[in-house]
Amino acid sequence: MKRPLKAAAIIAAAVIALCLPSCKEEPSYNSRYIYAMGAVARVVVPENGNFSAFAEELEGKIAQADASISATAETSRVSEFNSLPAGGEAEIDFTCYSVLSLALEMCEFTEGYYNPAVYHSVAAYNFPQSVPPESLPDSETLAAFTSLSSHFTEIELREEGGKYYAKKPDCTVRAGGNDYTLAIDLGGIGKGWCADAADKLMSDYGFSCGYFDFSSSSMSLKSYSGGDGLYELKLCDPRDRSKSFCSLRVRDVNLSTTGDYEHFYEVDGVRYCHIIDPFTGAPIRTGISSVTVIGGSAAEDDALTTALACMGRDKAVEFTEKKLGDKIVIMLVEIGDSYGIITNRPSEILSATFPILSTVENGRIVLKDVT
Repeated sequence: MKRPLKAAAIIAAAVIALCLPSCKEEPSYNSRYIYAMGAVARVVVPENGNFSAFAEELEGKIAQADASISATAETSRVSEFNSLPAGGEAEIDFTCYSVLSLALEMCEFTEGYYNPAVYHSVAAYNFPQSVPPESLPDSETLAAFTSLSSHFTEIELREEGGKYYAKKPDCTVRAGGNDYTLAIDLGGIGKGWCADAADKLMSDYGFSCGYFDFSSSSMSLKSYSGGDGLYELKLCDPRDRSKSFCSLRVRDVNLSTTGDYEHFYEVDGVRYCHIIDPFTGAPIRTGISSVTVIGGSAAEDDALTTALACMGRDKAVEFTEKKLGDKIVIMLVEIGDSYGIITNRPSEILSATFPILSTVENGRIVLKDVT
């Protein structure tokens, strides 16, 4: 399918929107939609004779990742791992090995705030269906699940004879009359991993322009084909996704975003979202509604957005200051009945509908006096 590139000006997005600058000579482009991990990905690149081979290879990589790390597909490597008894070992493929290795690294890097072993808590709150369960899990159940997920970094990975293996920690908990062993869901890093794979493939096939968008939560952006090569990135308002709360211009970056609006429901006036605090086993109550991290690996950014949302404002600011100086971090936080923006790069923000609550002085993020 060929159209002027400007026709792709706004991605139908729930989380991020891309707006392309105008250009007198709009190049033609090729695009393809790919369904995986319960979501839709789209790749858009300028017209090129290599597109069919490129798109087929990309589609194959994403399909293979879906078959490998999906926690809902019964035949996936992750599902096989989850069904193991305590202390059991399963053969996994290279994709699962790579993603799980990165997840273990990111759990350590984020001091445990990113932890994909919250699988049982996610299921207990009936996500990703976004429909309340018959009854919310009690504190005893959550304590058991939290104790279990704390063993995530004890997963043992090994390579032997060109094959890959993962061994489950030898621990079991009992909750609600049932026994549980550690289980994982790598969905919180998988879309970012696919964006990184797309970024590499675009380079391998000579596409210096274009973008890959996975469900508008993880992206790989090359340069735009016209003008100064910059895309306008708009971050959508979590309470009115027809609007954006800020915008900035970027190119040649990977990024990921998350928020309390992707999957949620309310019970008795209380909002429950799919982001689980690994230290409580319950949906976050941190006052952070949206986090976007731009730069470096989209998979790392995927894990970081979850971790920052779980940390809460003060810890997230401290962590960003100490460890994420090479990335752009944008957080939308609750301020009374409204919202404000905290970022380590306020100068990058083109426009904002909520006040920017942070400045940067001598490398430090300084917050305005807000409650």
